[in-house]
Order: sequence, then structure tokens, then C-alpha cells
Amino acid sequence: LRILLYLFGGLVFLFLVFNIMFSYMVNKKVPDLLANNDSGYVITYKELDVSIFSRYVALKDIRVKPIDSLNTNKHGFFAEIGAIHLSGIGLLNLVTSNKISVSKLQLTEPTLHLYPFVKKDSTEVKKEFEKIVLLDELEIISANAFLYKKDQKNPHLSVSNLDFNLKNIKLDKSTLKENLPLHYSDYQIKLDSLAFKANSFYTIKTNAIAINNRKFTVTDFKLLPNFNR
Repeated sequence: LRILLYLFGGLVFLFLVFNIMFSYMVNKKVPDLLANNDSGYVITYKELDVSIFSRYVALKDIRVKPIDSLNTNKHGFFAEIGAIHLSGIGLLNLVTSNKISVSKLQLTEPTLHLYPFVKKDSTEVKKEFEKIVLLDELEIISANAFLYKKDQKNPHLSVSNLDFNLKNIKLDKSTLKENLPLHYSDYQIKLDSLAFKANSFYTIKTNAIAINNRKFTVTDFKLLPNFNR
């Protein structure tokens, strides 16, 4: 019995040491990976927490912006995200196959500014993607989003306090060929308000909106003129 206890204690100790070493390596490696990515974006963060035991990764205070963000003609997207949590990461699949499986991806309090994208050769990107991404649940909490047209200083569309939930997501090289580049089962969208400049004459404004697989509800829909008589 004493030998078994020693053996068990040794295994626990080794696992804890391995977890600490892995966390240290990830904390050292991730900044380099983000700095040298091929996405055309600069990605920074303030905190990174990793646990093999819990199959958990958390990032806090994330900033995303195009590499040439100082360009006067803004393009792509700019994001500030309070926290990103990934839980239930399939480490075995990640090591032994081309599958990336995650139980839940949660984004908390993101603010997004989206500008027109610079066109790239999408065919080349699709050919390079050989992974299979499986995500049980994507959750976005308390998001604010602003969409701009070319050369616009004010947003064409603004959404406040958006909660978004998408379940059973699959993305692979075959789904990327479709108009919607992923498959999913259920979705739910809630937001506090929306403003959309329909044209130069009218703006659409609403209060709460709720959307799911079965129902679409809008509160206090207004079509407002952009000019006074």
C-alpha cells in the first residue's frame, strides 16, 4: 500500500511539474506566434492562463488591428476584447490528428470596428486549410459592433450589447467552399439596440431584438428621416 501511495504521489507530482512546464512554454511561445502570424493583423494581450489538467486556455485584454493600421484608409477590423476563454480543448486530437476540437469558446465584452476588407486570393487560403475544427459552443457576451462603409467616419450599422450563441459548429475545407463557411445546429441572438443607415434619406432604429431558430422579435422599430423639413 505504501508503495502504491508513493507511486501515486510521484505521478501527481510529475503531472503538476509537466503542467507548470507546459504553461511556461506556452506563455513564452504564444507571443512569438502572434507576432509572426500570416493573418495581416497585430494581436496583443495582457494575460494568458493555461491548464493541461482543465484543458483550458484564457486570454485577457486582447487587441487586434491590421498591421498597417496607421494607414489613413482604414480596412479590415479592429477589436478590443475583455477576455477569451477556451474550455474542453481536445489535446489528444490536436497532437495526433488534423482535428481541432473545443467544447466552448467564449468572448466577453468585445468591441468591433469593421471596415471594408482588402480583396485577397481566397482560393489560395482555402487550399492551405487542411484542419477540421469542431466547436460545441460559441458564446459572445455583451458585444458592441460598428460597421463602416468606404471613406465613412460614422458607422453605417451599429449594434449595442449583443449576446450571441452558436452550437455544434464544424469548419473544414469543404465548408469553406460554401457561401456560409461553416455548419451549425442552433443559434440565438439578443441585442439591446440597433441603428442602420438604410440610405441617404432614412435610418432604421430599434430597441431589443431577439432571434433564434424559431422566432424573430423586434421591439420599438422606427424608420427615421435623416433630414428635417
